[in-house]
Amino acid sequence: MKTLFMKDGYMVLVIANDRIIEKVKSLSFGYFETSPINNNEYNNWTIICCDNNFNTNGYKKISVQPLGEPENTMLLNVNIKTIIFEHQLSEQWIVQNITRMVRALLRLQCYESGALFVHGGLVNYLDKGIAFIGHKKSGKTSSILSLLSFDQTSFVSNDDISFSIQNDEWIAEGWPRSIVVRQDTLEVLCDQIELDLEMLKHPLNKYNNENANNNTICFYPDEFSNIFSKSTMDKCSLNYLIFPCFSPRNESSAKLTRLSLDNALNVLNNNILLNPEKYIDHLLPYFNLPNLLTLKDITRKIVSAIPCYSLEQSFSNLKEGSLKIQEMIKNDMNVFE
Repeated sequence: MKTLFMKDGYMVLVIANDRIIEKVKSLSFGYFETSPINNNEYNNWTIICCDNNFNTNGYKKISVQPLGEPENTMLLNVNIKTIIFEHQLSEQWIVQNITRMVRALLRLQCYESGALFVHGGLVNYLDKGIAFIGHKKSGKTSSILSLLSFDQTSFVSNDDISFSIQNDEWIAEGWPRSIVVRQDTLEVLCDQIELDLEMLKHPLNKYNNENANNNTICFYPDEFSNIFSKSTMDKCSLNYLIFPCFSPRNESSAKLTRLSLDNALNVLNNNILLNPEKYIDHLLPYFNLPNLLTLKDITRKIVSAIPCYSLEQSFSNLKEGSLKIQEMIKNDMNVFE
């Protein structure tokens, strides 16, 4: 079965059996459009999932091993823009790896055309796009989980967003990436929610349990949204940039502070993703990627147009931070009415 996966006019062709195609479509549902085709007349990058007897002359073997996962081996032929995944892992991992590669190839195409990728998560609250920007353990996921407990909130992305100008408006887009949540965060925010871990589909949960590593839980985007009975969006307008951090342990209050242009620019520049995807160094030479100066020109335009805030909050009282955000947005909406 041949299926095009598409986002913002960019395409990747996947050739696999019907079952694998449907599972890849399920994992990326809402983020990518799909269409079955009979041939590859557009000369797209192509991903093939096949048996081991496929003719692989002219292909180079590539092996990557994401942290805590089994080794993933693929075959690459850049002359015909084709990547082959052989049936060496379980079907769950094959589907996971194909989904990642579709995402990577689409992201690289968007990156070539001027999109900016940053360390950040995204929700839509009261029809306003709120991007939480920061490195690991800055409080992005905690802030998103907390804000999802409010009505009129939709989930877009946890740690995978891009910004671009579309029809003279700044748009923030999410991508189908699994969400890794620490157990202590779930305990703080989801004490009223019952999680049936056996129902979660990500193969890393089973892999971690088998290897006595159960400090985190992996969700796919739809599973993450369903915890709070929320909808999932693939994109929304970009209305606020928030840079969270945790306050000292003895502090329980939250502080939301508007940043100057220079301060916001400095923090946003520190969160630029120069490589828009992990474990794809072997593909980078075949794309015309922007340099850092070009990306910094984009960040300056963003902070000049979008209000930026720092959010200092207590891990034990995350709701206070969300209430500050809610108050800010409602005040802004009243100003513009």
